[in-house]
Amino acid sequence: MADFSRTLRDQHVWAGCPTPGEMQRMAGPGVLPSSTTRRIIQGHILPVDPAQAIAFLTICHARDLLSWIEAGRRALEKDRPHDVGTYAWVKAHKSMLARQAESDDTALADAPEINVA
Repeated sequence: MADFSRTLRDQHVWAGCPTPGEMQRMAGPGVLPSSTTRRIIQGHILPVDPAQAIAFLTICHARDLLSWIEAGRRALEKDRPHDVGTYAWVKAHKSMLARQAESDDTALADAPEINVA
């Protein structure tokens, strides 16, 4: 998980280091709290779920969100295979793959509809 966390931080730097408050405002109410964003940027935690990761990555101008979610899924499956949170990443990844296959349009990987409830 350390590599995934480091890559998230690198993407944040590449995006010009938006502040946690700026990221919270851009994501919308309740999506990406500034305290959580700060902890992600500091490398203390990963996003709590794929939707939060997508919000973080979108704000940081990341491309190919499908690959990012796959990387998060792999990291969590390796380090926490039986964790309930890991299931959300697996489910989100499968959902994104299915949407991409249905439309045969790789643009879906950049605009996912994620519902991890």
